[in-house]
Amino acid sequence: MLTLAMALGLTACGGKEEEAWDGGPVYMVEALDYTSEQLRIMSGCAVGDSFYLVDIAPEKLASGPTRRDVDRIQRISLEDGAAQPLPAYQMADTSEAQRKYILSSVLRPGTDGTLWQTMKLANATYALPEGFDEENGDWEPYKTKNWQGWVLRRLDTEGRELFRFEEEAAALESRLGIGRISDLLMDGDGEIAAIGETGAAVLSMDGALRFTLPVEEPEFSNYPPRLILMGDGGVGMAEYAVEGDSHHIRLQTIDKDARSWGRKYLAPAFGGVFDGTGDVLFYYLAGDELRAWREDTQDAGKGETVLNWANVGINAKHVSIFVAADGGRLLTVTEDRGEFDFDTGVDGEQELFLLTAAEKPDRKTLTYATLGIQNNVERAAILAFNRTNPDYQIVVKDYTDYSPNASREDAIMRLAAEIGAGKAPDILATENMPVEQWGASGLLEDLWPWIDQDPDISREDLMERVFEAMEVDGKLYEVTDSFRFWTLMGAKELVGDRMSWTPADMETALAKLPEGSIGIDEGGTALLLNILNLDWSQYVDWGSGTCSFDSEEFRDLLEFCGGFPESASGERWERVNDGWQLVCSIYPMSFESVQVAEAVVGGEASFVGYPNNTGRAGSGFLVSGTLAMSSGCRYKEGAWAFLRSLLLPRDTLGGFDNSHQFFTNKELFEKSMKKAMNTPPSPYAAEYGAISVSPRKVTQEDCDQIMELYNAVDTVCRSNPSLETIITEAAGAYFAGDKTLEETAELIQNRAALYVSEQS
Repeated sequence: MLTLAMALGLTACGGKEEEAWDGGPVYMVEALDYTSEQLRIMSGCAVGDSFYLVDIAPEKLASGPTRRDVDRIQRISLEDGAAQPLPAYQMADTSEAQRKYILSSVLRPGTDGTLWQTMKLANATYALPEGFDEENGDWEPYKTKNWQGWVLRRLDTEGRELFRFEEEAAALESRLGIGRISDLLMDGDGEIAAIGETGAAVLSMDGALRFTLPVEEPEFSNYPPRLILMGDGGVGMAEYAVEGDSHHIRLQTIDKDARSWGRKYLAPAFGGVFDGTGDVLFYYLAGDELRAWREDTQDAGKGETVLNWANVGINAKHVSIFVAADGGRLLTVTEDRGEFDFDTGVDGEQELFLLTAAEKPDRKTLTYATLGIQNNVERAAILAFNRTNPDYQIVVKDYTDYSPNASREDAIMRLAAEIGAGKAPDILATENMPVEQWGASGLLEDLWPWIDQDPDISREDLMERVFEAMEVDGKLYEVTDSFRFWTLMGAKELVGDRMSWTPADMETALAKLPEGSIGIDEGGTALLLNILNLDWSQYVDWGSGTCSFDSEEFRDLLEFCGGFPESASGERWERVNDGWQLVCSIYPMSFESVQVAEAVVGGEASFVGYPNNTGRAGSGFLVSGTLAMSSGCRYKEGAWAFLRSLLLPRDTLGGFDNSHQFFTNKELFEKSMKKAMNTPPSPYAAEYGAISVSPRKVTQEDCDQIMELYNAVDTVCRSNPSLETIITEAAGAYFAGDKTLEETAELIQNRAALYVSEQS
C-alpha cells in the first residue's frame, strides 16, 4: 500500500508549486537581546499584551563566601521585544540573613490581570567570633538560624505586592501531612494547591486546609510530581507513570467539588508539560512538536499541533520555559544542559526567542517525513540548515502518533495516505523503511550523480565501501553520516584468523570445545533472520519482482539454522568467556571495540561473521539516520543542499569523541582514528555483565583489525518486517518439527513470491 501510494503521489508533487501554504502552522522567530547580570531565567507568563519573566542573580557580599540571591521581574513588550524591570517590584525576603537562596520562583497569570508568584526561599544567619577568617574558615559551626519557607503572593503588573501567603516549609509540611512539598500554585478560584511526596492538598486563600488526596510513589525519581495550571483555571498534577507496556506522563486534575482526582490525560513520556491558557487546557511536547490539548480533543486522545520546534530552528530538547500569549505569539527560553541534563542538573546557556504566527514560510519549503527525529545528530542537522540556509527551509512532518499504545505500522499508513493524496515528501528518513522496494519502483532519487557533480564532495572523500554496500542495482538511494558493524566474534585460536567461514568450518571449530558446548545461541528463526538481514539480495530481486526461497541454498540455510538452540541459559558473552560457546554477536562501533572482543574471548579475537557457503564475509554494515530524496522532489537542489551536510567534514556533536559510531566522511574517520591512538586510556574498567575490560591505549594493530573488517564487508544490514513475518510463521513450524524442509521452503516461496511481485 505504501509503495502504491507513493507512486500515485509522485506525479502530483512533481508539477506546479503550491499556490497557498497548507503545510501547517508557521512562525517567524526572533532572538531577543536579554542581556543582564541574571544567573538564570526561572519562569515566565503572559498577561495582557506583555510577557513577564523572573530571573535571579547572586549578590556576593564584600566579606566571606556569603551569597544572597537577588530576583527581579522583567516585562517584555510584544511589540518590540524590549525588556524593562517592573518599577515597584520588591524582593520577597527582606531579612538580614547572611546567606539567601531562591530555590524556585514561578510566575503564573491571575484571572484579574495580576501576577501570582510562588517562591521557595532559604536563608541562614551566623554568629561569627571576633577575628574569624570569613574567607577561608568553616562557617557551619556558627550557624544560628537555618530557615526554609514558601511564599505565595499576588502582584500587580507594576510589581506591587497585593496579597501574601507565607509559611515555614517544615511547619506547612507537618500541618498538611503530605510529605516534602515540591510545588504550590494559586488556581482560578483563588485557592492554593500543594503537591508533596505522598499527597496533594487544597487550601483556602488564608492557608486553611480544605482536603488532601493521596499520590503514589513516583515511578521515576528524576521526574517528581508537579502542578500544572489548566487553561480553565483548574489544577492538574503531572507525573511520570507506567501502565502495562506504556510509559507516559499522566496529568490528573483535582476535582474540588468531589474532593477527588478528576480527569486523566496522557502525554508522551519524558516530554515537557506546560500550563494552559484560554481554551487550551495544557501544552505538551510530543517528539519535537508542541501540542495544545483543548477540551474538545479529550475524546481524540491527543492534542493539536502548534508547531514543530525543528521547523523554527529551536532544539525541542532545550526548551525549558514556554509561554503562550494572545495573538498567536509565543515566548520560549532554551537551555542547553548537554545530552544527559536530567542527571547532571547543570545549568547551561539560556536563549530567549519570540515567535509570531505568520501566513506562510518566507523561504521555499522542503517537507521532511519522519517517524520521529531519532537522534541528536539528525536534529542538529535540521536546526543548522533552517538557521543558515537563505533559500530553503526544512518542514518536519512527524507521522508518529504519540498517544498510548499507538503503533509504528499506523504511522507508516498515515504517511502512505498522504503520499497517495499527492503530498509526497521531498526528503524521507528511511531508517527501517523498505528502501530496496522504493528504489526499484523508481520512487527515490539516485544520489550518486549528485555526489559526482558536487564541487566539495567526491566518492574518494567518503568511506566508499559503506555507500557501495548501500547500493540497490548500482544506485545509491540513501546517505548517512555514520556506521557500525554487525558480526560474530570468536577466539582466534578456535575460529581462525579470517573474516569468513563455512558451516563445515564452524563444526570443526566447535569440536575443539568441551562436550555440551554450543556454537551460537541464535538458533532457529532468530539465526535465520539475522543471516537474511545481512543480505536479502541472495534470495530477493526487487527489480524483477522475483525470489528464490525454494532454492537448494535456502534449504541448506534452514537446516543449518535448525541445528542450534533457540535459547541458552546465562549471558552469551560470559558463555564465550567460560569456553562453553564458540561465537557470539558484537557490534564494533569504535576502535576500542577490539579490546572488548579480546576481553570476551580471553585472548586474540577474530571478527569471523556468520558462516556461509558463498565465500563472502558474514558481517555487515549497520547504518542509522539514513536519509533519501524523493524522485518527485520539488526543489532537488535544496534537498541536496541538506543531504550533503551529512557527508561533509564538520564540527560534529561531541567533536571527535563519538564513541558509538564510525564516520562515513573519510577525513573525520581518519581524524577519529588518530585521536583514538593518541588518547590516554581511561583509568576505569568497563563492565559488561561479568566481563571486565581494563582499557589500554588503542594501537595501530587495533585500527588495522577494524580496517580489515571494513575492507571485507560488502553488505548493509536491512530489516524487512513483511518478509520476516512470512518467514517466521512458516519456518517456526519447521524448527518445531511440524513441517518438512521441502514443505517449509515451498510455503515460504509461495507467500514471499506473491508479496515481492506486488511490491515491485
